[in-house]
Amino acid sequence: MWKISWLALATLALLTACVRPIDDQSTLKEIQTEAQILIKNTPIKAAAAVPKSKWPKVITSLNPESVTVLKDGVDILIKPNFDGGWGYFIPVDLQEIPEPKGRFATVGQGVYWYHPY
Repeated sequence: MWKISWLALATLALLTACVRPIDDQSTLKEIQTEAQILIKNTPIKAAAAVPKSKWPKVITSLNPESVTVLKDGVDILIKPNFDGGWGYFIPVDLQEIPEPKGRFATVGQGVYWYHPY
């Protein structure tokens, strides 16, 4: 009986720990638009952390840990992990698929979801 209870608790913990991307296409379009504005307004010489006070409205609604403008796009880190964590990535060039392959999945509107390896 105790083994089943511990197994149920472990399963519940795993299910609640999973982080998933949103799938609402209008919200994803707003995220992409806000990311493009951040790219245009941030001089990119190296990675630039965007202060929380400057996060756009829809990106803020995702409750990210951090928002960073990089040379190749905007990283919206939702849940950190030793191996990179989970989050959204919006490339500068919407025609380019982020690398490495297998880590990024398109969720729509030029927005990608990434996860640890």
